Amino acid sequence: MNNQARKGATVGEIVNLMSVDTENIQNLIPYFWGCWSSVLQIGVSLYFLYDTVKYAMFAGLGFLILLFPFNGFIMNKMQVLQKDKMKEKDNRIKLLTEVLNGIKVHLAVLSLKIYHMIPVCRNLRAMLLFVTFSTFGMY
Repeated sequence: MNNQARKGATVGEIVNLMSVDTENIQNLIPYFWGCWSSVLQIGVSLYFLYDTVKYAMFAGLGFLILLFPFNGFIMNKMQVLQKDKMKEKDNRIKLLTEVLNGIKVHLAVLSLKIYHMIPVCRNLRAMLLFVTFSTFGMY
């Protein structure tokens, strides 16, 4: 990904897209298996139905064909809900990125304060060690 493309998207959007792409690839493998196996299962089922009930099998085939538009409607609804879910994920990841960046800034400020306190603590400890050694060195 080049710098121009990175400027057009936030870190949250990029992470979200990568997450969704990975999930889609995971779901794709069983889907391919289902494509060829469902055609085979429908064909074998229709053959056995025809062998058992003869022409009444066409009622089942007609019902199966009538369900195709309903399945398409459900798939469209799922796609709309998936887009809404993606938008919410983008907002959540943006918020978490801002929170983590804020924590980094606070830790950076805190580390600068601690960095300046270290020499003071070292000098105090060195002085205490000197006093300790000088006191017990007399014995």
